[in-house]
Amino acid sequence: MNSKTIYNKYPKQVQEYMDNVIDCLLQDYKEIPKSWRISLDLIADNYDTYLKAKQDIDTNGLIIHNKKDEGGHRNPSFSVMNVAQDHIVRLLQSFALTPMSRSKMKNFDSEEADFESLLKV
Repeated sequence: MNSKTIYNKYPKQVQEYMDNVIDCLLQDYKEIPKSWRISLDLIADNYDTYLKAKQDIDTNGLIIHNKKDEGGHRNPSFSVMNVAQDHIVRLLQSFALTPMSRSKMKNFDSEEADFESLLKV
């Protein structure tokens, strides 16, 4: 799976991130099943959305003022950025690519893991 070919319509930062994600998955699982592709695409989509929202906040600020609203209001991109971030974290957890989810997977790999402990996660 070549991330630079698959994600070539995304900005370079997204391509590089997806390259790292795919490298980690290949290191852990040796191959990436086709059924994982939609989840990987969702990571790329959400990361792209996150970066665009962050850029808008960096450009326009967290508080947006208009002529009628003296106090201003929160930039809508802040909510978009938070939702995208949450989706990314959940997707990464599903692949055990966060420190916490990775530590739980290590517990599964131990010979002492039993059925009861698997159900508690």
